[in-house]
Amino acid sequence: MKGRPEHTARKPANGDLYLDVGLIQPGDVLLELGPDKDSAWIARATGGPFSHVALVVHRTFLFESEDLGVGYTPLRADRVERRATGTRTLSRLHDVKAAVVLRYPRLSTKKAEDLFEDFVEALGPLDGKEYPAWVALATAAPGGWLGTQLGRVVLSIADRIQKTQVWVPGPFCSELVAGVLADVLPRRRLFDKPRDPTRVNPNSFLRSRLQPVAAAVCEADPNAAIDVEQAKHYNASLLYTSRKQATGTMVGFRVVAKKADLSLGNVKKMLQSFR
Repeated sequence: MKGRPEHTARKPANGDLYLDVGLIQPGDVLLELGPDKDSAWIARATGGPFSHVALVVHRTFLFESEDLGVGYTPLRADRVERRATGTRTLSRLHDVKAAVVLRYPRLSTKKAEDLFEDFVEALGPLDGKEYPAWVALATAAPGGWLGTQLGRVVLSIADRIQKTQVWVPGPFCSELVAGVLADVLPRRRLFDKPRDPTRVNPNSFLRSRLQPVAAAVCEADPNAAIDVEQAKHYNASLLYTSRKQATGTMVGFRVVAKKADLSLGNVKKMLQSFR
């Protein structure tokens, strides 16, 4: 677990990157760089190689905030390899150019697994909220007050161009992860100096106390035998089969409820005006 995170990040030489689910634990942080222009822009604007961050809640799912909304992402077994060193279950990181897993030093697997219910409880109020408007990211821009003000102007323009409309806004991905880690692990400082989660961006984690987890992000072994049946059995045990099912459905419920609440409020105001 030594080395600077940006130096230990995996970039696929050929094919896809995978997450070795046997090497991750609750509280781990996954940093990613996507292949699209928005990802490249976020990485450049935040002064580092990554554009997104997700929290490992269990070996079978992540919790993250991205375009679809705020919620759970199942880690399916896309490949179960049988090698001389044993079985390796891999979950594909779709559309990811580079990635690294970070972990609190000296956080044992047993201690991390004991925190599972604490993470679920902390994440409950956020589950199903929408990805925030671009302008919400301004506070995480580097450069202090000036960077924030410039970011607010640029991002407000982007929101107008894209006609962004958010009914139930949630946190930005890095704000989400930093905030939840602070709530669940208050005695384990994430940064040397306390930082407001709204001022944390994906690349801030490279300058945190977290350390890279070797081999957690990897490529497939072309020489390994594939156990198709074990992969099917693994996937059949998952509560959700996709992020759309796990998060998209919850976001839809939240938005409908919010619109109904607003409509009811407008009706009440109209009735009161006739009194």
